Amino acid sequence: MHNRDKYNKSGCLDLTAYYAIRNVEREEQLLKRRTRRRRTQRQPIQIPQVASIR
Repeated sequence: MHNRDKYNKSGCLDLTAYYAIRNVEREEQLLKRRTRRRRTQRQPIQIPQVASIR
């Protein structure tokens, strides 16, 4: 997000859209974090036991 996003088309300071865009970006980052955590919390790989040689 750029500093120019704080101003409307007429050049006046308008933080309403700025805060809305910021909140959307935060929500997207939060969703990315949640999906990354789900992928990393998989079950450990179970290695089958080999029959011992006598």
